[in-house]
Amino acid sequence: MLDKLEAIARQHSPEKRGELLLAITDVVIRHGLGSPELESAYADIVRTLLKVASDDDKSNFARRVAPHNVLPHDLAMSLAQDELEVARDILRLSPKLGENELVAIVKNNPDDYRLAVAQRETLTASVTSLLVELGGLPVKRAVGRNHGAKITAAMMAKLVALADSDEALCQALAQRMDVPPDLAEKLVQSVARLVKARMVAGLRPKVEPVEAAPAPEVRSLSIKELQAAVASGKMTVDQAITTMAEEDRTNDLAAFIAQHAGLDDMQVMRVLVRADAAGIVMVIRGLGLSAETWAKVVALRARRLKLSQTQIRFEREDFVKLEEEKAKTTLDEFRHRKVAGMR
Repeated sequence: MLDKLEAIARQHSPEKRGELLLAITDVVIRHGLGSPELESAYADIVRTLLKVASDDDKSNFARRVAPHNVLPHDLAMSLAQDELEVARDILRLSPKLGENELVAIVKNNPDDYRLAVAQRETLTASVTSLLVELGGLPVKRAVGRNHGAKITAAMMAKLVALADSDEALCQALAQRMDVPPDLAEKLVQSVARLVKARMVAGLRPKVEPVEAAPAPEVRSLSIKELQAAVASGKMTVDQAITTMAEEDRTNDLAAFIAQHAGLDDMQVMRVLVRADAAGIVMVIRGLGLSAETWAKVVALRARRLKLSQTQIRFEREDFVKLEEEKAKTTLDEFRHRKVAGMR
């Protein structure tokens, strides 16, 4: 394998550098690095190719490698502070970034980078406190939505106070289980007041021009309507998922899949938008859905994550390679863990 890596590194074709970078990384991800010699060779090759890679090639590489523990620490830090399109998935997903690294990144980078950090699966209280202190409203909302983020009582009080005038943050905090009782009472009052204000605003009559012709109504089916259609047999699960995927309704899609898979909404949302498709492909395959439906989900992921054509092809191939019975067994295990955790 070392000979192959060294031969690839000697390639000089500029248009092939991005493909080479992804090809090497796919081999490493699939087969691992079994020795310090291979780890060193891979690191040297990546450093060499990244120096001459285009922005698009670097972005594609970062998306592919982000969830995996193969990057040398210095390269992970370098990519995490590169252009945002390169850094975003490293900041969200890389296991190479520990608490100290994240603290430094949050302190020394603008809000777009902080927002990506706020979307990590788990966050320590130290990182979360910095995000709340230094981040703007979108960052604070992301922290509120992140159930894997540990929030100190002091930072929670700041978020609850801000939520009194921000409905999105208010709704996010209302779904958390770690809000102290005294703050939860304030939050309930804020929710009630904001919802009432929105309802009153919605009742105000709209002034339409007298000569305006009525526009034809084009309305997407709500998630409740889609669920009802599936329950009544008017629509298949495949059709409902295809509809939401084509309309880029990521949140509704995650909730719908979670219901049919017997999983938590946030759990499905995380794997749906994660750069590594292993989790969501297992869920879709485990539900017995079609390759055509998976292709629609991949298309949504491609638009959201800006996947390359190579990545799209890999994700479609991964669906075919995954045995349906194996996926169903794994999905059943996840369900049992969830039920056990609720007891």
